[in-house]
Amino acid sequence: MTFHDLIDIWRERNPLSKHFTWSSNVTHGIHCRLDFFLVSRNLANSTSNVRISPGIQSDHSFVHLKFSIHSAKRGPGYWKFNNSLLDDVVFVELITKLISTELSSNNNTNSTIQWELLKFKIRSVSMKYSKDKAKERRLKETDLLSKISDLECQLFQNECPNIRAKLRNAQTELLTFYDYKLKGTIIRSRARWVEEGEKNTSFFNELDHPQLTLDDSSSCDGPLDLEECFSALSSMKNDKAPGSDGLTANFYKKFWHIIGQVVINSLNSGFQEGALTAEQSRGIITVILKPGKDSTLLKNYRPITLLNTDYKIGAKAIAARLKCVIHKIIGPNQTGFMKGKFIGENIRFVLDLIDYASNHNIPGLLFLIDFEKAFDKLEWNFIDYTLSFFSFGNSLREWINVFYKRGNACVCNNGFSTGFFNIQRGVRQGCPLSPYLFILCVEVLALKVISNVNIKGIRVGNNVIKLSQYADDTTFFLDGSRDSFEETLSVLDDFRLASGLAINISKCNIMPLGSFINNLPTCINDLA
Repeated sequence: MTFHDLIDIWRERNPLSKHFTWSSNVTHGIHCRLDFFLVSRNLANSTSNVRISPGIQSDHSFVHLKFSIHSAKRGPGYWKFNNSLLDDVVFVELITKLISTELSSNNNTNSTIQWELLKFKIRSVSMKYSKDKAKERRLKETDLLSKISDLECQLFQNECPNIRAKLRNAQTELLTFYDYKLKGTIIRSRARWVEEGEKNTSFFNELDHPQLTLDDSSSCDGPLDLEECFSALSSMKNDKAPGSDGLTANFYKKFWHIIGQVVINSLNSGFQEGALTAEQSRGIITVILKPGKDSTLLKNYRPITLLNTDYKIGAKAIAARLKCVIHKIIGPNQTGFMKGKFIGENIRFVLDLIDYASNHNIPGLLFLIDFEKAFDKLEWNFIDYTLSFFSFGNSLREWINVFYKRGNACVCNNGFSTGFFNIQRGVRQGCPLSPYLFILCVEVLALKVISNVNIKGIRVGNNVIKLSQYADDTTFFLDGSRDSFEETLSVLDDFRLASGLAINISKCNIMPLGSFINNLPTCINDLA
């Protein structure tokens, strides 16, 4: 220790105190301080709160040490409903009575106003109740810690089975407080997306495509009903971070039998009026680091939008309507978000095609593209044109407008939030509708490529393979000619002007196939 200039920091701060961190449950009377921190002397002044506290579920005590290092100040964040309150009988009765009273007294109020007022009252009551309960828990925890500390001192002076039994009981009771804190920490840490007019419409011209039948289109239309909204709510996972109003899916599930209809009335009122309330339309944008990426680079973070549960109930119900008919529109080249398909199919397909080209010495190119910030750059007008293109009705298109065109959001980072700002484009990563809207839009690109006679694919038997898609990841299979490659780039540029989706050049790759593996034409190299 001396050689490395290390000190036992607890002993340094408590030179005359006697304290143990372990005691034997088998051999009575043995107590030792086995657990300690060794700190270099030059860091000693940066340490504080060096203490020993009672352990639980272990025969060792906790040893605490706080380092005062430079770190970014954390903001207050935003309020989130405490799901554990749903197991509190008194709280549930309090909220049930509040909801019944408010719905009765505001029975003639506009549906959207009625629901927003009710949410405000629920938040206010929940905050006060939580604050009072938290104060009670802190006092109880302090008393337990003091009791355990006293019992440990008694045990140190006199090994007695009765004292040890009392100590175990107190430690078990303290454990419930720590479990409660842990659950709250887990939930808080889960905090678990041109020019208009001619450029948009011209991309769709003379494009052969599947269309929904009138019956299929009609099945996606109309106001929301209780059954589909309850189904949407039931499919949501519990204990996920809520949106700006703080109310979780757990809360909605607990009180759905009395709030369900007013929630649906509010959403349907928004549909009739062409806009949800300002509160329902809000999102909180937070970022998560992509796995295995450098945390110091902004580009390595993915934005996720935390949306309010009532918004997600409506969006998920409309997404379920889309999901029932989308397989009649999307071609076999797309496997993303399609029932019964998965990414492994694309991987296997690409590998098989590489082997086929190699075994038959067929010249070709694999052109892998990545759309830059794809979900964030998709133009709303292009989404609307796409829905019309595939014969979705005006009602479904209006629902999409309601959920997207008046959306606003703030950015929350390290507990600090910006002001709310209007969203001008993109589909939110976190919205149940987003994946289905996105694959509908990139299906237009697939149709454009397949129908373009100037883009030559790779022939396999009687079939010509041109592309494969998994959501925003698209792989082109080209014959290797300069004309095909240039035409593909031209179509991608037209698609960019129409949709807002531009390829990320730094993430695009070209792989020669078959006879091109060791003999890639110079013209392709130059274009690449």
